[in-house]
This record gives sequence, C-alpha cells and structure tokens, in this order.
Amino acid sequence: MDVAPPTNQQTGIILGADGMLQAADTPENRTILRRLEACLNACDGLSTDELEGGIVQDMRRVIADVVPVLEEKRDMERELVERGITLKALEPQVKPAQSAISKAS
Repeated sequence: MDVAPPTNQQTGIILGADGMLQAADTPENRTILRRLEACLNACDGLSTDELEGGIVQDMRRVIADVVPVLEEKRDMERELVERGITLKALEPQVKPAQSAISKAS
C-alpha cells in the first residue's frame, strides 16, 4: 500500500491507544471519519485477503450485471399482472419450452 507523503494540510487523524480514531473537529475530518466508518461497516466479515483480491469490485460487477435482469423480470411480471395472466396459465407453454432447451443443451 502506498502512503502519501505528509502535506501542509494534514487531517491530523490518529489512532489512539484505545483503538479509537481521533481528530480535530473540522468539517473535513468529520467527512473523512464518516467515510472510514462506512467502509469498515461495509467490509465487516470480509478478510483482508478478499479485500486485496478485489472482492468489492467483483461484487459491484455482479450487481451491475444482475440488476438489469431483475428489473426486466419485475417489469415482465407487472405486465402479466396488468393483463390478468397468471404464471399458472403459462405452465402449458413453459414446460415444452424447458424440455426443448434441455434437449438442445
């Protein structure tokens, strides 16, 4: 991990002996501490190796891929409901399609 060289505008945030972060009460420090707390909470349960391996980026990529599919499913279900079509009514059409897909695979 690279550490930035000291600047004239250091935040002055330190880790105290009690494990608590300490800083001067400034708007910038409150913003930084809020972000640190959010990051720690979001990463709870993830190992350092997982974090260094890019698990957060992987999860973001999966979510970006899955959300549009789930939104499309939701929209299709709404359309079926608006048309008064139940999933039970579609079963006679779904089973032959599933069978054909299985045979083609």
